[in-house]
Amino acid sequence: IEYIVGFFTAKKQCLHDLIAGTYVLEGKAREKGAGVSRDGAPSLISVNGPLAGMIYVISEGGLTIGRDALSCQVVLPSSQQNISKIHCLVTYNPMSKMFVINDRRSTYGTYLQNGTKVDPSRPMAVSSGTRFYLASRNNIFEVK
Repeated sequence: IEYIVGFFTAKKQCLHDLIAGTYVLEGKAREKGAGVSRDGAPSLISVNGPLAGMIYVISEGGLTIGRDALSCQVVLPSSQQNISKIHCLVTYNPMSKMFVINDRRSTYGTYLQNGTKVDPSRPMAVSSGTRFYLASRNNIFEVK
């Protein structure tokens, strides 16, 4: 009976999912390791922090980073209170071959590795190899 419930809910949640308030999301598998993705696609690499070593392919719509599992593709643990639910968005422009970091009005900010703060009203274009961090240097990412 527990699994039959899944056929009748909008998000295909079984009884245990409804009780826990969870559901399964479909998406590309995350790869562990250093460097760029296998196919050379634009990528976001977690350098340190709770997601250290994870590589995320930046799709056409970009990657949203934050603590909200329903809104973000790169989800940090809820214990990371200095990270906003929706902290920033990283996109890639294939025409200019540049990455764009857009702070989503996060509480503690998004910064380039040199300490420059990304202004929420002005997305920042950066090149491959640029590192940035969320709130503190405990959550560093690199775009490639």
